[in-house]
Amino acid sequence: MPEPLIEEEQGGFGITFLKDIYTEEFLKGYGLEDRHIKALLFLKDNERITNKQYQDLFNVSKRTASYDLRLLLENKLLLKIGSTGRGTYYIYKGAIKGQ
Repeated sequence: MPEPLIEEEQGGFGITFLKDIYTEEFLKGYGLEDRHIKALLFLKDNERITNKQYQDLFNVSKRTASYDLRLLLENKLLLKIGSTGRGTYYIYKGAIKGQ
């Protein structure tokens, strides 16, 4: 489980428990392909992934890796760090507020 979010509120504080969205069951609800889910689970352990790593992990072309990573960005499952080129990598967005 992710660390809870502790915030100061109106002279007191609030604690929000966060739900880990990076489970296989939850991710299947997004209609993702298996390699997308595996990439997100890879990020859970490795903190970041580059386009080149994605290509190597799933034996896909650079174009396919770019398309897949863009899809995950559009679904708000990843954050892109850097603009373009070798220094660019992707991290998972983290957790969402639980109920």
